[in-house]
Amino acid sequence: MGPTQIAIFGASGDLTRRKLLPALLHNLAEGALPQQLQVVGISRSTRTDEAWRTELDALVPEELQAAWQQLRPRVHWCSVDAAVPADVARLHQRLDELTAELGSTPTTTGRLGPSPRRKIQRPTDDPFEEQLDEGEPAGVHRRPMSVTCSFR
Repeated sequence: MGPTQIAIFGASGDLTRRKLLPALLHNLAEGALPQQLQVVGISRSTRTDEAWRTELDALVPEELQAAWQQLRPRVHWCSVDAAVPADVARLHQRLDELTAELGSTPTTTGRLGPSPRRKIQRPTDDPFEEQLDEGEPAGVHRRPMSVTCSFR
């Protein structure tokens, strides 16, 4: 499996702490995820990469510490309000910067769980905008109050 980037939208929430992080670490420990894995937490909350890593340090159980120490340097944060086009553009730039660190183009998977009260605005140059408006493009799976996208 090649380089992979996992973008978690709404990463400051309870779901990331209780479910997503443990699942990622269990899969990494079992060899089910690539060694070249990056995790990018995305939320409106303001943090640095190191601040988020420090928050997560306290949540990792002893049996997953080895996997966490392997993943920790490749865990990143990006403060973004998905309703603000300039923030979305900054997110694209940050993901591109992190992609360069991997040395080759990764498969990027995103998990989006926005508040049902917020309308997400995509930048006008978003290649998925027309497809999303016209129907479900390949690789986008809608579930109640969430969207999961895979990109290549």
